[in-house]
Amino acid sequence: MTSIEFRPVCSYTSPLFSTQKSSRRAARDGAVTASSSLFVSSRGLLFVGLSDGKILCWETDKHMVERRTKDSKARVLEEHKGDVRCMIFVESLCQGVMFSGASDRCIKMWDLSDPRIGITCVQSLYGHGGTVLSLEYGSDTLLSSSTDGFLFVWRDSSPAKLLRFPAFAVRQKITPEPRTGQPARGPKETWFLSISMREGEAPSIFVGDSEGYVHIYKPDPVQDSGEGSALFLLVWKVKIHELGVSKIMAVPMESFLFTLSHDQKFKALDSVSGQVIFEESNQCNVVFHSIAWDSASQDVIIADDKGNLGFYNLYVESWVAWKNISDEQIIHVHFEPGISRLLVMTPHSLQVMDVVRGVKFSELKEHTGPIVS
Repeated sequence: MTSIEFRPVCSYTSPLFSTQKSSRRAARDGAVTASSSLFVSSRGLLFVGLSDGKILCWETDKHMVERRTKDSKARVLEEHKGDVRCMIFVESLCQGVMFSGASDRCIKMWDLSDPRIGITCVQSLYGHGGTVLSLEYGSDTLLSSSTDGFLFVWRDSSPAKLLRFPAFAVRQKITPEPRTGQPARGPKETWFLSISMREGEAPSIFVGDSEGYVHIYKPDPVQDSGEGSALFLLVWKVKIHELGVSKIMAVPMESFLFTLSHDQKFKALDSVSGQVIFEESNQCNVVFHSIAWDSASQDVIIADDKGNLGFYNLYVESWVAWKNISDEQIIHVHFEPGISRLLVMTPHSLQVMDVVRGVKFSELKEHTGPIVS
């Protein structure tokens, strides 16, 4: 028989978030934890967003291992005033920029064109009336969702587009529609929790909301002038989960759509019809937190609230690995297929692990009692 092993490579910690406090001390002093992470392989940078608004940045090599220097402390970016909930990197924009969203209702744009000189905040985007929950970028469009109930569509508003950095402004505001036959709800009662985008001739926006619905939006074909200025229209909306859709992921070059929910289920959908292809419930009866994709092996990588990590193969529709690797909940996982390494984030640390496939083992069943030595 063969299996998958996870072998620790290194870890990233900092006194700013790695010190675990008792419940009494945490209530008195406040506990700072990691809340989001982003690995930018092309720049050799690892970012960790903290619950107090700070963003830590480590320099790494191409294998996710920290570059040791005279001063190996992480750089600290201190523009946000609240919990940093999401971060994305856009290589094609201004030689590389990072967007971050936080509970201070603000989106920050950071210049990563030459991080050795410095990482500066070049623009702050205001407009949301609540915590920024999710960010996505594609087709010259920035998307953001918030606890104010809105999905914002941001585009460059500079007339000649001659500025060093685009002047983003809100082009469109989208809210979840009420259920059929029920009175309309206020925009703050239903939120868009997660966003994913698939680029192409007609880009598709996939959004999961706090009531378990998945929405798909596409550009208005009548209005589209070919310059990406069209408004997005709702194509379909389907009830997929009983509770909110915490994560949604569109697989590149595939017609699959993966969702995680607070109802403790993971589902795969047909992104064209919205039909559920298969679903799995959490084996430990807790919530799945994060999802990643291994394109080479066609595995979905999922982590949960009890520190379990699972690999689910798309073709055989079964778990090929399920192991507990942490005593804490796993908030985020990131997989680098080129080096087959996982970045696993918990509230107090980040661990880099090798994913070793094809480890052979066999079971010996000669003994009938406990083996003591």
